[in-house]
Amino acid sequence: MKYILTGVAHRVNFMPKGLQTSTKQRLVSILLILKNVPQIHLRGIARTLKMNPFTVSTLIDRYLTPFVDIDRTDLFGFRFKIIKLKPGKENTTLEDVLRYYETKKKIKNSEV
Repeated sequence: MKYILTGVAHRVNFMPKGLQTSTKQRLVSILLILKNVPQIHLRGIARTLKMNPFTVSTLIDRYLTPFVDIDRTDLFGFRFKIIKLKPGKENTTLEDVLRYYETKKKIKNSEV
């Protein structure tokens, strides 16, 4: 399966069931932004992708938490999240994220 975003093609060999194509495309978009920018504000990602900031926040919290550092700052009454890829995770791909997500689901199901 291939995802194309701004002229860059990404081939994904590992496809777990249950994730919609649009979610996968959004994850690829967020990862590309994080690879190109050392650190960025959550709303900056949302503006760049023309997405709702809540959607971006949910995707990052649900799928990308082990791959990103999130610096939550409360300054003068404003709350913001600065997001950057963790050291050593700069080459994270959608395949890595999906593999982690699938493993997490298997562990959660085996605990029940």
